[in-house]
Amino acid sequence: MSNNIQPNVGTLNADKEYDAEQRKRYDESREGPYVITRGLSTNLALPTLCDVTSRCKDIVTAARANDPAKYLPEGTHPTVLEGYKTQREILLQEIESEDTPVAMIHWDTANSVRLYFLRPLSRGSIKVNTTNPLATPVIDFQTLFDPIDFDMVVASFLKNRDIMNQPTMKILGAKEASPYSDDITDPEELKKILAGAAEPSSAHECCTAAMMPKKLGGVVDPNMKVYDVEGLRVIDVSYWPFVLTAAPTATTYASGEKVCQTRTRSGLDIFLTGADCGCY
Repeated sequence: MSNNIQPNVGTLNADKEYDAEQRKRYDESREGPYVITRGLSTNLALPTLCDVTSRCKDIVTAARANDPAKYLPEGTHPTVLEGYKTQREILLQEIESEDTPVAMIHWDTANSVRLYFLRPLSRGSIKVNTTNPLATPVIDFQTLFDPIDFDMVVASFLKNRDIMNQPTMKILGAKEASPYSDDITDPEELKKILAGAAEPSSAHECCTAAMMPKKLGGVVDPNMKVYDVEGLRVIDVSYWPFVLTAAPTATTYASGEKVCQTRTRSGLDIFLTGADCGCY
């Protein structure tokens, strides 16, 4: 931004004394820059696929024509494949609807815009390659491995460009920095750029122990209990079948509190969790 508003989140980050003063002001009177800056702030757009591209129906049609197994990790278990087929159809119904966003466009008043992709069809893998339980597993996100994801990401990226070029935003002097450029409009070229710039996660990893029927590759039942394991529950975001249209924090805490309130009186359950729910 060559003409950004002042103060902004960058101003707060650069001046600790000013930041402390404004935080105190916000805590006492709910006034000042903290009202509209910091964290996710209020500058969010949650567009559906049809909001970002007129090709939305064509993209969904192409996705339905693909073999669901084609872009899954090699050696995917048959039950997981069946579960993915179910997930994929649910996702496609959401993607073609007028209600479910495919992306979150986030500008926090600083000099960059972050785009979160909320409805990926790609699936990765986590594998154990050692008998040491403390060793790090082998993780392959397979980010954007399904080409349909690329179509949706590029469409969302171009929608962000359109938003930042509106008169009320253009006054800020927004300009795409390398490796991007307003002059790059070819979708295939943008795909190559995004392939090199995309992050596999924004610390919101999820969905490795899905709450689904066991015959569909599920790991936990509706009571968060791990199938075929006595006294073990999973209560972090790994139980989600796929990512939510939101940051995970509130749902994670709610899930933890729910299990804490309903756990068996024996107190023998072991909990695997990344949530600080106070229940162990």
